[in-house]
Amino acid sequence: MVLAPWEVHILEDLKDLPVERSSAPHVDQDAKSKMEESMAKIDVSVKEAAYHAWLGYYNSLSEIGRDKTSLVERANQFCESIGLDKPPALFRKTVVKMGLKDIPGIRIRK
Repeated sequence: MVLAPWEVHILEDLKDLPVERSSAPHVDQDAKSKMEESMAKIDVSVKEAAYHAWLGYYNSLSEIGRDKTSLVERANQFCESIGLDKPPALFRKTVVKMGLKDIPGIRIRK
């Protein structure tokens, strides 16, 4: 199982299983380049939908969503990792519902 740093709380739910932590494996440059090439071929609208889904999902988790500033920072890192230059804008209504109003890094549609 591969977990992002903000997902380590999942290990608490698995404490009765023989799970061992290890460091991230080395990824060679060729594999990284191929992955970046593949990500570049994905339509921007799909990437934007992935960002919205990521943000909505992690915002719903109490372990992650309580600190809204960190949540948005991580969402924007995710955004970069999938090849978006900037985070997609959200509807104002969505931002308010998610408790993200006035959080740095959130873009609101005009």
